[in-house]
Amino acid sequence: MQYIFTLLPILHQLGVTLGVGASTFALIVYVQAMRGGVMNETERRFLRSISRVLRIAMIFVGGVILFSGIYYHSQGAPIQQDPMFLIEATVMGIIIANVLLMTSGLMSMWVGPSIAGGSWYSLFFLHSLPFDGLSFSTLLTYYGLFVAVFYAIYTILKHFFRTPDVELYLLPKPSELDTQMSFDTEPVEIVETVVIMDMELDPKTEFLGNVVSESPTSTVDGATKNTEGPTGAK
Repeated sequence: MQYIFTLLPILHQLGVTLGVGASTFALIVYVQAMRGGVMNETERRFLRSISRVLRIAMIFVGGVILFSGIYYHSQGAPIQQDPMFLIEATVMGIIIANVLLMTSGLMSMWVGPSIAGGSWYSLFFLHSLPFDGLSFSTLLTYYGLFVAVFYAIYTILKHFFRTPDVELYLLPKPSELDTQMSFDTEPVEIVETVVIMDMELDPKTEFLGNVVSESPTSTVDGATKNTEGPTGAK
């Protein structure tokens, strides 16, 4: 049992470190994607990897809190009266609930990332600053204020880096793009003038590499006749 209680603080600290780092990178990637209004496949893959790291962090921290609570309660220790244990369990519960709500689409992407990031940083500061001796209500108030400030700062950063009048959207995956293109078998007729290098071309004009040539059919006095010869000759 001694080895277990030696390992628990290590797992807890490792989980908090992973949670803070992964949530920070997730926020940075999201803000970066808002610059152009497009989240490409590379950014999506990176976010999926970050999500896996966050799940590992939740397992580490949540597992340590759950094990400690069950063990000390079975030993008759008043763990439920420890403000630090209560606030840590509360914050971890909020992180898990926030993830479930975001996954199900019930939590806005404007609010959810701020709650996640603010909560992970709160767990970090709980073990870095001298909060011993404070009541649970005081710690909960500090947590709420910190998340509110975190949300305000993150909102300002999103508006600062966001491209005006551009909404963030996801580029289709290559497989989805191929599926969509496979149904577009009907020829598409160009109905507007094509502008290339400030030079207007007729919609039926062919553009092949650096050579601009007109179609080998031309209309004379309402009748169509075929012409032969090198490119561009009538």
